[in-house]
Amino acid sequence: MRYLALGLTLLASFSPFSPSSFASSFASSFDSVVQAKGQPERLLLNGRDGRDGGQGRDGYHGSDGSNGYCRTERDRADGGDGQDGGNGDDGDRGENGSSGGDVLVQFEDPSHLRMIYIQALGGEGGRGGPGGYGGRGGRGGYGCNGGRNGFDGRDGRNGYVGSNGSQGADGTLYIKRGFEELLPSATDVSISLRQLFAETTTIRKNFWLEKSGARTLLAPGSVVSNRYFDYQRTTTLFVKGILTSDQKLSEEILGQRLSVRFNSAYTEPEITFNNDRIIVFLSREQEGDTFTYKIDSIYNSDDYFHFRAGIRGEIGNNRRILLSDLKTNWKALPTTLQVRIRGGSTFAVPSGAIRVSPYGPEILIAKVPGLSRYEGQSVSAEVVMTRNLKGRMLVRSFGVKDGL
Repeated sequence: MRYLALGLTLLASFSPFSPSSFASSFASSFDSVVQAKGQPERLLLNGRDGRDGGQGRDGYHGSDGSNGYCRTERDRADGGDGQDGGNGDDGDRGENGSSGGDVLVQFEDPSHLRMIYIQALGGEGGRGGPGGYGGRGGRGGYGCNGGRNGFDGRDGRNGYVGSNGSQGADGTLYIKRGFEELLPSATDVSISLRQLFAETTTIRKNFWLEKSGARTLLAPGSVVSNRYFDYQRTTTLFVKGILTSDQKLSEEILGQRLSVRFNSAYTEPEITFNNDRIIVFLSREQEGDTFTYKIDSIYNSDDYFHFRAGIRGEIGNNRRILLSDLKTNWKALPTTLQVRIRGGSTFAVPSGAIRVSPYGPEILIAKVPGLSRYEGQSVSAEVVMTRNLKGRMLVRSFGVKDGL
């Protein structure tokens, strides 16, 4: 059961309350669902206590200083100072306690809520771990023939005790009049385009009114958060799609993921493709709570930008920018070109400055007004391509290798 996976504790009831009877299907938003039908119920859904923090690492011990070394009786040498011990690390912070369980209570008679005892305390925070011990300072070395003895190193500081974890929040009470099963909200559903065509997608929003005084509704001694939520209504919308043209859709297009979600007012659906390069031409019809998206055509805009920019020709002799057409689709869409000097000006490319070669379109630099002054310079340039797909303007940039 989900409440076990969350670390909640569900204990058997004891006198004067009988064992709890749970709904056969748990809504995923709640840790427990119970129906108040006039029988005493007892639910213990306390959060798990946090684990104590670990002890900090001990500091290292300092090395002893070396003894002075005298070759003869006339030599004099001081002893070396001992190394300071390392400080102990601070203890780890205790783990936060987990929240108490959230409970949905369904009822017909409000007085039956007073027979439901719920204890959903947040778990205690774990205690902070002890700090590590400071390392011992090294001993000073001995001097010889009257030399000074080295100073002992300082002992390291003990680490501080870690902070305690926070108390978990008490569980939250949700109430709903009526015993009909409450399906969980599903306000944003991820599907593929293939699923949009093949099945009806449901999005659902449950609306609740936040109130205070939850403990006064339940059996005496109940422990839940003071705020609770009173069920108001559910909005459910159904979404499907149909292809209205004879366009052949590739497996790559059919596999595209999209989100079906509510608009901000929760009155209509919206569909958004995860890949922003997907271009869709569609209309929508509504019949009651069902919305049908009629898709006329759909494209991946990347399919129209398989180009690579490079320089051809010698300086002052028919110098040009070649846009290598890797998929021979230059003529597929109306297109305009610009050349942008990064950090500088942008130059519109007139149609007379474009020549189509067997390898793709070429921009004749000398015929682009103002651009020829950059010819042969090591400037960073890019070609900006704008393509018209049924009124949608698609824009991509291609860096020109090796400058102009």
